[in-house]
Amino acid sequence: MKKQFSFLLLAILLSFFAMALASCTEDGGIVTIKDGSAILASGSSGGGAENEHTTAEEDPGAPPRDTTPFVPENVADGLSAASARGATVDYSHAADGYIMVRYDGESPRVKLQINKDGEAETYTYTIFPGEGYRAYPLSQGAGAYTARVFLLKEGKRYGLAVEARVDAAIADEFAPFLRPNHFADYAAQTEAVALAAGLAEGPKSDQQVIDGVFAYVTGNIRYDYEKAETVEAGYRPSVDETLASGEGICFDYASLMTCMLRSQRIPCKLVVGYADETYHAWVSVYTPEAGWVLMDPTFAAGGNSADPALVGSGKNYAPLYYY
Repeated sequence: MKKQFSFLLLAILLSFFAMALASCTEDGGIVTIKDGSAILASGSSGGGAENEHTTAEEDPGAPPRDTTPFVPENVADGLSAASARGATVDYSHAADGYIMVRYDGESPRVKLQINKDGEAETYTYTIFPGEGYRAYPLSQGAGAYTARVFLLKEGKRYGLAVEARVDAAIADEFAPFLRPNHFADYAAQTEAVALAAGLAEGPKSDQQVIDGVFAYVTGNIRYDYEKAETVEAGYRPSVDETLASGEGICFDYASLMTCMLRSQRIPCKLVVGYADETYHAWVSVYTPEAGWVLMDPTFAAGGNSADPALVGSGKNYAPLYYY
């Protein structure tokens, strides 16, 4: 159903860039929208619930926050796993909000689908043979999931390789959004992690760190129009490549900001969905004072001034997937 923007300017911009930029695929949100203006996003729902991942409120007398990088390791222990036809789904750490999947066979194209019982959205990923285990989030919280790996047979037909039923007793709702995964991939040695730690020196609250990371990403990464037109199915961001090139598409902006904030113990969701009628990627960041807050680094990149009301309450954003 078509959504109406509250502001004519944003509607015009979206229409223009929806035509100018490439379409994305089922693999996670490639197309972006951007007008070169600095548009600040605003809040969404959430409570003010206390949680262990938050730090001191903004107080001149507060002690410095811990800036030590936080990079939890994703592990495939083999304690709970299903394997067949070269594909393995390891769900030993489902309680931590993720599963590990690998494929070592000869199929040229492999898909992973994750679906939670009772939920309409199915998360679909492209898997590349021989890469070893990669982590995939159980983004929809505690409950029963089904993970299936499909192999290309002929034409566009896929056949089931392996299926795993996963009972995810996730106690910490923030767990999936505080660790690396397939689309927000980083490690202790990742340059983006060191950069985030440097930006976090001085600020005494999570909100100040969020502001600093947002300012850095939007002020130093340019939108890559050529990449938007040529990106292929199965694309996944590399945060250090984005930093090195200084360019990216919406998926790159969102992945970079997600990695930097998570490595500073700040829960962050990489969100894919629609901004009006355009497929897009942005982030949702948690603070105890505001709950989950929508931020769109792609829109804000460029450094020009613009009215924050163009993003407004976020009602024109329709999220589909959380990574």
